[in-house]
Amino acid sequence: MSQESSKLNDPDMKGSLAALKRAAKRARLIAAQTGTEIVVRRDGKLIREYPKMSEFEEVENQNDPNRAESAAESTKKQSIQKMNYKDIITIEPGKRSGKPCIRGMRITVADILQCLAGGMSYEDVLSDFPELTIEDIRACLAFAADCERRLYTRTTTDS
Repeated sequence: MSQESSKLNDPDMKGSLAALKRAAKRARLIAAQTGTEIVVRRDGKLIREYPKMSEFEEVENQNDPNRAESAAESTKKQSIQKMNYKDIITIEPGKRSGKPCIRGMRITVADILQCLAGGMSYEDVLSDFPELTIEDIRACLAFAADCERRLYTRTTTDS
């Protein structure tokens, strides 16, 4: 018996392997919930991917058949998964010095974020900028979150 196969039969190693698999699954779940890109090894190659919540929802539904998801929870999950700011946030070199703007207008993402950071509610922002929609505000937040995520990922991987 080789040394590798004897390690696999060791009860301590089996427990460690199971713990490692649980940790990896939990990391994928967190990445799916936050929309974070992960790197996985498949067939000896490193591949970047965004895990999808659907991988985990099917398992949850199989494990708990009595769980009835409310309409509000379902709508909330769909809105989180479907927010694609790339259709709303535009960057044009000749407009507002190339800053990210909303739907080609002269309203920047920073303008909206400053309003929200200053304590304004969504309703207040919409009354100050009547041409905006609630989806525009959510797109600004999604864009800012994505920028922060990229910044954090780059600084931690560059070290």
